[in-house]
Amino acid sequence: MTSASFFHGNHVHHAPVPRKLSDRATLTWGIIWTIVAVATIGVAWSLGDMRWDPLWIVVTVTGIALSATLGGAVSRLDATLIFSISPASLIVLYMGTDLGTAIALWGIANVAALFVRVRLIWDVMEYLCYQVGSAFVALSAVEWLAGEYGWREYYTAVALVIYLVTRLIISTVRLSVVTPITVRQGLAALIPIRLALTIFGIPLLAVVSRYLQVYIAERSNAFGPYWAGTYVTLATGLIAFVLATMWTIRVINNQLTGVHDAAISLPWSDDRPISDSALQYVKSALPNYEIEFRDEAGRNINEISSPMANGHLIARRGNNQAPLLEADQLVLDSIAHIGDTMVTVRSDHEKLYRQARTDTITKLPNYRAFMNGLEVTAQEATRGFAVVYIDLDGFKKVNDRYGHEAGNIFLKTVGERLRNQLEADEFVARLGGDEFGLILLRLKDKQAGHERMKVILPAVADHVKVGSLWIPVELSYGLSFSLPGTTEARHLIEEADYRMYEGRKGRRNGNDRSELMEIGAIRQVIKQASLPFAYQPIIDAETGKIVSLEALIRPGVSELAGSTAEQIAERARFEGQLTELSIYLLRTSLADMRRFQQVVPELNSLHINIDVEQIADDEFIGALQSEWEGAGIELTLELVENSLGKRYDRVTTRLQRMIETPFLHVALDDFGTSGCTLESVIHFPFDILKIDRSISADLGTNKSDIVIDMIVELGQATGAAVIFEGVENDDVYKYLRASGVRFMQGYRFAKPLLADELVDRFVKHGLDAVVDEPVSEASK
Repeated sequence: MTSASFFHGNHVHHAPVPRKLSDRATLTWGIIWTIVAVATIGVAWSLGDMRWDPLWIVVTVTGIALSATLGGAVSRLDATLIFSISPASLIVLYMGTDLGTAIALWGIANVAALFVRVRLIWDVMEYLCYQVGSAFVALSAVEWLAGEYGWREYYTAVALVIYLVTRLIISTVRLSVVTPITVRQGLAALIPIRLALTIFGIPLLAVVSRYLQVYIAERSNAFGPYWAGTYVTLATGLIAFVLATMWTIRVINNQLTGVHDAAISLPWSDDRPISDSALQYVKSALPNYEIEFRDEAGRNINEISSPMANGHLIARRGNNQAPLLEADQLVLDSIAHIGDTMVTVRSDHEKLYRQARTDTITKLPNYRAFMNGLEVTAQEATRGFAVVYIDLDGFKKVNDRYGHEAGNIFLKTVGERLRNQLEADEFVARLGGDEFGLILLRLKDKQAGHERMKVILPAVADHVKVGSLWIPVELSYGLSFSLPGTTEARHLIEEADYRMYEGRKGRRNGNDRSELMEIGAIRQVIKQASLPFAYQPIIDAETGKIVSLEALIRPGVSELAGSTAEQIAERARFEGQLTELSIYLLRTSLADMRRFQQVVPELNSLHINIDVEQIADDEFIGALQSEWEGAGIELTLELVENSLGKRYDRVTTRLQRMIETPFLHVALDDFGTSGCTLESVIHFPFDILKIDRSISADLGTNKSDIVIDMIVELGQATGAAVIFEGVENDDVYKYLRASGVRFMQGYRFAKPLLADELVDRFVKHGLDAVVDEPVSEASK
C-alpha cells in the first residue's frame, strides 16, 4: 500500500451518474481507457532502458506516489487534476533516465496513488490517460527545447507550463461530457490562488529540483543523474506528503469541528429555524462548498444531499472544485440527523409544554398557563384589565350524585361557555377542581368589569345537559382590577380569590356585599393614621374598678367600612401588612393610654391582640422596644390560641423572656373555643388566661360548674390570672363571682368605646366598673 492510502476517501457516486451515457456505455468507456492506459505503460516499459535495480525502482515509485498525494489532498482529486507536483517528478525522472522508463514508472506510481483514493479502476485509468497524454506533449517540448537550445533547467519550467495547459484543456473537454461547462466556468476556480500555485509554483519546484539533480550529479561520482533524480524525487515526495498531511488534517478538523459544534450546541437555539442552524454547522464543516437548504434533493453529480424534515441539506461544488467525497456525505448526514433529532425533540418538547399548561378535562389552559398569561398581560396591557376568579358552587354534589364522568362533562361545558363569551385575546383557564380564572381586557374601571360579568354569567349559568339530566349551574365570582404597568400581577388572582370567598360567605350570612375592601386599603389607612380603635374595660370584681383596657379594631373609614375586625386582620395577613397593622395598633393605643391617664392617672394597664407571627418578627419586636419601653404602662400581648398550633423554639424563648420582663405580660386569648387544645397551655409560656365567652353561655349546669372550677384551679396552679370574657348581665357576673372569678370583661360593664367616648366616661365616672347611664349604640 502506498502512502496515498493515508488520505483515503472515496467519491460520492450518484445513481445514475449523469454522463449522458448509459451504464453499459459507461462501463465500456472505462474498459477502453483501462486498455489504453495499460497498453501505454506496457509499451513505455518495453521501449525503456530499464535497469533492474529493485531499490532504485522502489525509491522512484515511492517518491512519485508521495508527490501525487499533495494533489489528492489539496485538490482532493480535482476535476481538472491541475494542482499536482507529480509532473515535476516526471521531468526530473526523465532527466536521469530514458523516456520509456520515465513514462512507465511514473504511470505505475500514479495508478497506485489514484487507485487508493478513487477505488474505481476505469476512472483511475481515464485520469491516467489524460495525464500521460499531457506528459507526452510536455516531454516532446523538453526534447525539442533541449535539442535546439541546450537549456538544462529553464526549459523544465516551460515544459511544465505546456503540460499544465494541455492538462487543463483535456480535463475541461472531459468535464464537458459529464456536465455542461463553459470556458469561463473552467477557469473560474483557478483564479487567482490556484492559477498562481499552478503556473508559477509547480514549474518553480521543478526548476529547483533540476538544479539539485544537476548539483548532486556533478559533485558525486557515485550517483550521477540517474540516482540523483531518484533521490530528488523522493525528497520532493516527502515534502509533498508532509504538506498533504497538514492540508488533510485541516480538512478533517473542519469536518470534526462542524459536527462537534452541532452536537455540543444541543439543544439548538429556539430563536431560529432548525434548518438555519444546520446550514451554519455544515458551512463550518465544509467551508469550501456552497451549502443550502431546499425542497428537492441533489440533482447532479456536483451535489450531495441529506434529507431533513421539510427539505434537504445540499452541498454543491463548482465544476473546478474538488469532488465531494464519502466523508463529506457522512458529515452532511450526521448534521442532518442531528437536525432531524432536534425537530423531533422540539416537537415533543412543545407537545409536553402544551400538555403541562393544558387542563386534561376541559382542554383549557391550566393554572400555570394562567399565571404566565397574567404576567404577560400586566406587562403588555395598554388599558385596564380585570382578573376574575370563578367557583362552581356545589360541584362536589354533582360528582357524588351523578358520577365523575358527568362531572367532567359539566366542567367541559362550563369551560366552553366561558371561552365563547370572551374576546379572542382574552383568557380563560381552569385553575383546578371547580375553579376557573378569566382575564378581561380593555376595561375603564372595576365597574366595567362587573358589567362584563353581568353579561357573561347568565350565558354560563344555564343548566347543563348530561344524558337525560339537566344539572343547574351555580357560580360565585370575585373580581380584581388593575391599570397597566402593575408590578403586583400575582396578587390580583389572590385578591380575586379572596373576594370570591368573602362574597360567598357574605351571601350565606345574608349580606351579599358585592364590594370588599380595596387592595392596598389597609396600607393606606395605616399611612394616613385613619383607622380608629375602640377600648373595652377589664374590671376587678373585688374592687369594682376598671383595671385595664383591651384595644380593638373598629373600622370607621370608607375604605374598610363594612368589614369586621377579623376580616381586616386576615386581609392584612394576605397583603403582608400584618406587622404594620400590629405596630400601628401598638403605637396608637399607647398614645390613647396617655390621654386616658391625664384623666385617670392610676390606670396603667393595656391589652392588645397580636398574632404569633409578630413574636417571631424582629421588626415588631424592635417596634415594641422603641414604642413601649419607658412608657410606664403595663402591657399585655394577647395571642389567639389557634395561632399557636405549632411549637417554635424561637417563639417559646421570646415568650418566656416577655413574661420575665417587668410590666410585660402574655395572655392566651379565646381559651375554650372549638379549636382550643391544652397543647398551647403546656408548651407556651403565658401569665394570663382569657376565657372565651362561649364558656359562660350555658351557666348553671353541673358540667359548666365543673369546667369553671377547673379553669379557676388551672389559673391558680399555673400562676396565671384568669379573665372571663362575655359577661353580659348580672346573672353571669354573680355566678362567676361566686365561683371565685375575679377579672371579667363584657357588656355588663361597658361596650367597646372610641377613645373620645372613653375619655368622657372617665371624666364623669372615673374607674367605676358599673355606671348608670347607657352607652351610645354608635360605639358598638
